[in-house]
Amino acid sequence: MRGVHFRGLWLACLTLLQAQADIKYDPWDWVTYRFSQDITSISDGPEHIYFASPGGILRYQTFGRYWDYPITTSQGLSDFTVTAVYYDFHTNILWASTSRGLDYSMDGGGRWNQVSRDELGLRDRELIIRIGSTAEELYCVTPSQIIKADHLSGFLIMPYAEPPPKEHITWGSALMIGTAAVRDFVDGFSAMGGWNLELGWLNGPSLNEEVPITTVHIDRFGDMWVGTRGGPVFHGDRQLMIMEPKPVGLAQTNATVLEFWENNLWVAGVSAPGTPSGITLFDTDRGTSEFFRRGVEFNFGLDVVTAIEKVGKQWWFGTPDGLQIYEPLKDTWTVLSKVKTLIDEPVSRLETDGDYVYAGTRMGVVRVSVEKGVLDPWTVTNDIGRWPLDALWWDGSNLWISSRQHLWRWLADADFLYQYGSFGEELTGIQQGESTLMSPVTAVVSSERMVYFADEFGLLLFNKIEGKWDRYSAESKLVGFHTLDMDVATIDDSTTVAWLATTKGAVMVNLRTGFVRQFGTRDGLPSKQISAVRVEGDQVWFGTFEGLCRFKWLRYLQ
Repeated sequence: MRGVHFRGLWLACLTLLQAQADIKYDPWDWVTYRFSQDITSISDGPEHIYFASPGGILRYQTFGRYWDYPITTSQGLSDFTVTAVYYDFHTNILWASTSRGLDYSMDGGGRWNQVSRDELGLRDRELIIRIGSTAEELYCVTPSQIIKADHLSGFLIMPYAEPPPKEHITWGSALMIGTAAVRDFVDGFSAMGGWNLELGWLNGPSLNEEVPITTVHIDRFGDMWVGTRGGPVFHGDRQLMIMEPKPVGLAQTNATVLEFWENNLWVAGVSAPGTPSGITLFDTDRGTSEFFRRGVEFNFGLDVVTAIEKVGKQWWFGTPDGLQIYEPLKDTWTVLSKVKTLIDEPVSRLETDGDYVYAGTRMGVVRVSVEKGVLDPWTVTNDIGRWPLDALWWDGSNLWISSRQHLWRWLADADFLYQYGSFGEELTGIQQGESTLMSPVTAVVSSERMVYFADEFGLLLFNKIEGKWDRYSAESKLVGFHTLDMDVATIDDSTTVAWLATTKGAVMVNLRTGFVRQFGTRDGLPSKQISAVRVEGDQVWFGTFEGLCRFKWLRYLQ
């Protein structure tokens, strides 16, 4: 047995650097949130209840009663979707199975190692669906066999093994088939929060909200934990015989549009056909979510979103079908039907000066009266022409419009449109030999004094006070990036940091020192293509096709 353990530990050391996220980060510097409402397995540990989901391993803090950070590829997990989870109290190792094999963590989920499918002898598409252990071995169940493995390393001991006696093994839960098995656990319980329990299903407080129970786990204290498909997790208190909903995750994984609302973050995007869609209002302090899904929380409009903008006390949403408005005080959604047939869809950009909302589309830009909710005649629409917009930004007094290799500045007070040429003759301050408008400006953001423009040659800077331009390329370190979004953070009077969301990852630029750092999936991002970025204090939030990611960045600035 000692020889097996030694070999297992050697395998752990061998795979350590390949398996876990970059060692120079703390385990929770990077955190990724995804759609998670499809629980396949549950297990309890010393401080957390663990849930296997498409959003990684969810962790509920049992004593503090809150959702802790989820475990995903940002911590070194081999895949986002987890099919089974199990905490072994004999070894204090957390186990998880994915399509890539068997993962294990010796520190509660902060760092991970992997045992590959080949090492386990799994056939193509064969997945581990349940994990358990005795005092001596680990057992992994697939639809066709039971695998016996070393409980310290996951090293294969025996395929097609016989199961141990029931009294010698503990298990994480597995998917339940049929309502009869579910009823054995939940009979006599009452669901809270407007939910009703009926024949292994849960009917929600919203219209058409009906979710099946997928798995049930009884923890070591006797409490019940219920997983569902398409709904929240439920905690069953056996003394009160009630089931309390615990919403978790995002309404959809594709988080490509972000906008802050105080301590909350709007998270939205356009999901692929056949995948869950919805709009999420995410509490960045508590890690909890409020969902807005078509046919559930609202019936009019779409829950796929391409742009978001705060307009007074309302929130305006651009969609592939036009414009819609959310009024928080009334908790109502309305479609702006008066402009629906007059706007070329989809609406990809939204900006406002308080009186008008400016909507960028694949065929130019239009403006809508906030008071009347109708399209307002505007000469700029015709002056710019019917070209797809690359960027749109209101800096407090000017509207900046970018389309292909053209950049316009509309001075609102003077109602005057100024076009900057491709050869930079109007870019006062640009030195001879520096790149001007040779590629499209694809992202714009501003501070009190400056406006920042991203193109494939780096950054163009416009000083609003002096009216002068400057090219910032950081010794060509910013050349070649296609920037989809940008945000800036002011550290002190002399230090401004720009964050670029690009198709090659996230880029941090210290505009004072010239320090440039690129971040990718090896660092902790869920995807190399970043569609949106928002900075809040020492945290930066990224919107990607693979979820919402938070990074504690300030101590990595140089």
